[in-house]
This record gives sequence, C-alpha cells and structure tokens, in this order.
Amino acid sequence: GRCKLLRQYRYAIGQYIYEAPAGTMETGEDPAETARRELIEESGFAAKTILPKGFIYTTPGYTDEKIFLFEARDLYPSQDYKKDDDEIIEVVDVPLKDLPSMIQDGTICDAKTICLLHVCRES
Repeated sequence: GRCKLLRQYRYAIGQYIYEAPAGTMETGEDPAETARRELIEESGFAAKTILPKGFIYTTPGYTDEKIFLFEARDLYPSQDYKKDDDEIIEVVDVPLKDLPSMIQDGTICDAKTICLLHVCRES
C-alpha cells in the first residue's frame, strides 16, 4: 500500500521534484544491474526483487535516449550506500492511493516516474 519516491532538488529547473531513482548505465552494464546500483546510490535501499517494466524513449524527436523501467520490491537498507555530495535527496514514503492525485496536481511531474507508476499500477 505504499511506495518510496525520491524528493530531489533538480538544478536544471531550480526546484525539488518527486521521482523514481534513475541514472546512467555504465558501458556494457545490464539495465537491471543499473537499476540495482542506482537504487542503492540514490536511496540507500537495495531490493530483493527487480521487475522489468519496459522502456521509454524520452524525447524521440531529437534524441535516442532510452530509459529502462523497473519496479523494485522487498526493499531493505543497503550497507553499500554512499551519498553523493552534489545530490540533495530525501526518500519519502507515499501511500499508493495518493499517487493519482499527486500526478494530477503536479506534485509528481517527472515523466519517467509517471510512466513507471502507470505500468506498475496496471500489473
């Protein structure tokens, strides 16, 4: 009945937004491994289960950037967590029932997060 999101300050837009953890895949890295690594790096949690939920192209009109979507389940605190100095991140626990209204009122406005929440809700 709950999910964890990040409340992260994004310098490009000059404000905090709520979003799912994300990051850059290392050369040759499997997308699921990237998801596991980024979850730990950004939230301090690891997941017993990572479920693939498809992918999206962010803006195919001018870039081929592809984001793989994963649902992390059975979270537990990770001993490997080392917060980056340049990131301002808070992990927030959100009731699932609040997610639709948070999207509608603009509290959650990150496109990848909205896509992920939609496919996770449907499954």
